[in-house]
Amino acid sequence: MSGAARRVIPIEERAEWESALEGVPHAFAHTWASCAAMALTTGYPTFLYAWSEGNARTVCAIAERGDEGEIDILTPYGFGGFAGDAGFEDDWSAFVRERGYVCGYLGLNPLFAPDGLADRSDFAQHNVVHLLELSRGRTPSAPRSPATAAARSPVLGRTAPASSRTGPRSPSSSSAASARSSGPAARHPSTPSPPPPGGPCWPAMTCSSSASKAPMGHPPQRACSAPPRSAARPCSA
Repeated sequence: MSGAARRVIPIEERAEWESALEGVPHAFAHTWASCAAMALTTGYPTFLYAWSEGNARTVCAIAERGDEGEIDILTPYGFGGFAGDAGFEDDWSAFVRERGYVCGYLGLNPLFAPDGLADRSDFAQHNVVHLLELSRGRTPSAPRSPATAAARSPVLGRTAPASSRTGPRSPSSSSAASARSSGPAARHPSTPSPPPPGGPCWPAMTCSSSASKAPMGHPPQRACSAPPRSAARPCSA
């Protein structure tokens, strides 16, 4: 097993920054694009701390602020913080002493933070993070029918401490989400459903403009009404 190694990559080194993130699960807040945008906004010197030892790897984007001898650090805007494997803690402690940082505020992403950070004495939890499962939608190779469309595309709400990993989805949250989304897919009232082949067709909506009801300096108001159901006629092929 190879020994531990550390790199501190400045925001000016885009290629090296992006290379250090390869293979490490991370959030958008860790990316060069996000951190570069924040650096342009704040003017803070921004770096990526990258630690490795054998197959273990950890990254953390940081920004410096303050004057020489009074510099503290923070994580750039977004859910960043440490991402990767445990085992970097001793190297991190040596790193901040070498740099002379007086303090730091590092926000953690509950999906990517290494195990064990919540057990540290300098850990604090301020809120609860809600995560949405967005990867369960339709795939191009799996067509779905309208009757099962909602049931196959649930949006799952998860809660997790701001500094801990999320565990497996609990049965209660999964079943609740399925119950919310098991009904027929809803349409906006102003969006008519497309007619089935051979089914009824509807005349176009009728609209009229009224200049007398429009406020001064505004264009005439336009009112539209849908035709009655009795106006349906068979659709042509």
